[in-house]
Amino acid sequence: MIFNLGWPTVRAYFNAMIQHHQAASLLLRECPFPSSTLLAAEVIYVGGYAVECGLKAVLFSKVRLRRHKQLAIEVKKRIGHDLEKLQSRLASLRKPFLMDGKELRAFHHVRGSWNTEDRYLGIRKPSALASDFQLAVNTIVESLIYYES
Repeated sequence: MIFNLGWPTVRAYFNAMIQHHQAASLLLRECPFPSSTLLAAEVIYVGGYAVECGLKAVLFSKVRLRRHKQLAIEVKKRIGHDLEKLQSRLASLRKPFLMDGKELRAFHHVRGSWNTEDRYLGIRKPSALASDFQLAVNTIVESLIYYES
């Protein structure tokens, strides 16, 4: 497992990943198909946080514990919710974390479809889009949980 769950920040992000992933999966089950709903938009919104939290758990797992306070400031000020910046930061590590193949395609799908500002817009999304998005989230979350370094 890639996660060092003995470290508090890693454990917090890991637990948030699991929580958001489960919530998005439950919401998707309630989406009426084939229609556009606010519920489908919520699947995308919450599912994106699962990916963000999972990748942040990886980042903190790959950085020494004594640097976590400094890293937390960097994450807050420079990375925020930007998945592209988060991916770049993971790639820049001394021992980089790189996604490839289906995980990278899933990441691009999530990155291209997810926007934290959507929660303010009240836009209905097609349930099929939410389903495709959740499949991408599943791919990433499962690859992180079962990652072999």
